[in-house]
Amino acid sequence: MNETEQAVQSARGLHDILPDRAEMYVAAEGRFRKVFGVYGYREIRTPVLEPLALFERAIGEQTDIVEKEMFTLKDRGDRMLCLRPEGTAGIVRAFIENNLAKSSAISKLFYIGPMFRAERPQKGRYREFYQAGCEYFGNPAPSADAETIVLLAALLTAAGIQSLDLRVNTIGCSNCRPEYQKALLEFLRARADSLCSDCKRRMERNPIRVLDCKTDADKLKDAPRPQGHLCADCAAHDDQVHALLKEAGVEYTVYPSLVRGLDYYSRTVFEVYARGKTESQDALAAGGRYDGLVTVLGGEPCPAVGFAVG
Repeated sequence: MNETEQAVQSARGLHDILPDRAEMYVAAEGRFRKVFGVYGYREIRTPVLEPLALFERAIGEQTDIVEKEMFTLKDRGDRMLCLRPEGTAGIVRAFIENNLAKSSAISKLFYIGPMFRAERPQKGRYREFYQAGCEYFGNPAPSADAETIVLLAALLTAAGIQSLDLRVNTIGCSNCRPEYQKALLEFLRARADSLCSDCKRRMERNPIRVLDCKTDADKLKDAPRPQGHLCADCAAHDDQVHALLKEAGVEYTVYPSLVRGLDYYSRTVFEVYARGKTESQDALAAGGRYDGLVTVLGGEPCPAVGFAVG
């Protein structure tokens, strides 16, 4: 090699998975597949490259992912594509496109693979990262929410994480959320001058997204919470989820400020952290119910719930 030539290195924010670590990935994936199998899930593999419109419609154009963190490109037909930033939207697209609802009233699908986000590289966060996740289609009952959370706890325990900090909340449905958003918007408008630029931009278009802001978290501690605005059906659904989790012996904490950062969620949402870990605020896993997403992406109405493990 010429003295003036430099060795080509991996792109910023990407990294190699060397043999010792690759063996750890393979072992973890094997444990995950075993647990998913016990709960009746089958594996699905979707393309890494998807239409950009899929994520704009599914995740929401005012989310951090769509606004700031997408790897996008044009193909030779001038169609906008992107590297998938998360798994759920692609699974729902495949569920609709392949008419999986017609083959079975219930579909339980899991996936394992790389995701991509063009965020600033930092300790423990890369632009290419791996997730395992699952989607449970066809069951609107609280038992599906509770089963999914129990599965997640089993999955993380199988991965060797013994002390879990499970946080659960409800964000209501399309019937009761408008009243909640109205109350939240009044709160935010009264404090607009002190909020960050992202919050000011989002609060008029999707006020619940403001609660996911890390910059203004302290200023939002007294903001209205969804629990005070639930319709009777959402309140009953939430009560049953909690009863079933307690019956299953799952320890959790109700986190009224937990809303999740993606637009497609409704009712139950949850996140899991490793208890006692203070070096990072990133969740190990997160998910929730998303009964309207199949319709948003062009399918027949179908309830669904799922999660992803990072």
